[in-house]
Amino acid sequence: MKNLKIILKYLWYLFIFSIVVSVIIVMYKNMGLISKFDFGAGAYYYTDIPNFEKYINNSIFKTKFSIWFLITLFLIWGAFVYKLWCYIDRKIEKDK
Repeated sequence: MKNLKIILKYLWYLFIFSIVVSVIIVMYKNMGLISKFDFGAGAYYYTDIPNFEKYINNSIFKTKFSIWFLITLFLIWGAFVYKLWCYIDRKIEKDK
């Protein structure tokens, strides 16, 4: 059991390290940016791009749910993740 914890710990470190390396590569190569728009870090957010609607085809995504249902679902998901995060944080503090 102790060996499994050690292995999982190092796998977690490897996972985090790979994410950091991936983020650095994406930032270094300016992946995901539209070259004619230079908004700095905000260029990754679609709301900062003028007339973004013309770059996407709104007729592709259709939903039978109302926008308020989707917003409520998003908020419920956020509350769930927050509670999960608090649980994990308490468990880590208890294990120290």
